Amino acid sequence: MKIQKVPLINKFVERLDFDVKNYGAHIAARTAIKKSGTKIIKQGMDDQKNDLMRTKPSIILANHPHAIEPLVLLAALPDRNDTYFIGNSEYAGISENLDRFFIPVYVQNRINAEKQVDLLRRTLRLLHPLPVMSPSEERSKNIENIEKAGQVVSNGGQVIIFPGRSKLSKPWYTGLGHLCKSIANNDAFIISCFIQGTSSLDYLRVIPGMGKILPSIRVTFFQPQKVSNYLTLSPKEIALKLQVQYKEMVSSLTNQNEEAAH
Repeated sequence: MKIQKVPLINKFVERLDFDVKNYGAHIAARTAIKKSGTKIIKQGMDDQKNDLMRTKPSIILANHPHAIEPLVLLAALPDRNDTYFIGNSEYAGISENLDRFFIPVYVQNRINAEKQVDLLRRTLRLLHPLPVMSPSEERSKNIENIEKAGQVVSNGGQVIIFPGRSKLSKPWYTGLGHLCKSIANNDAFIISCFIQGTSSLDYLRVIPGMGKILPSIRVTFFQPQKVSNYLTLSPKEIALKLQVQYKEMVSSLTNQNEEAAH
């Protein structure tokens, strides 16, 4: 059985695919989130950031501890027709129209080596099997696709990337640094986002209204930074510096929220 034939999931995927084709990725994501009953709270958004994310060449980077973050971020961002997102190749081919905006990275060998194959991933692989590639084949594909993502931003578009693993403490992948180095546009920005409220239960949000009994999801937007500020560094140094800055911003945000709660 293919994943598109699984009850509930098939209806969710069909509607998402239809909406992407007819209304674009952002509106499609927003419609799916709304139908699920999920509430998204945007924090740190202002007119300047909204205008920048709507019109400027940009990298949107965010944490990705669970499965729903790409859909949440697409829903939270302002509409534009040149937003692409980098993601695990496991999700390629599920939505034909969403695939037009999807830039896959091939990390199956790395996931297997790090023993990150949980029950959800095993189920996905069973229902949506992928071609088997060697580590060198994956690396070649990833270099090609990161360059493709850089070209999107160089041409004035927007790329969403999730550079880290499920935990903030683990080192970010250097693909983020290679992406920055591949951009030939001095007007490009990086906007970091922090997503809270997602969980391993988010697959239940494919059921209409189920989001009403699950936690709200908060998306915090941090201050934009110019990509050009990092180009004297190596790809590994760029990823490390951006991760250090990200952790500092998240720590400051957490402290502010705790103080506001008292």
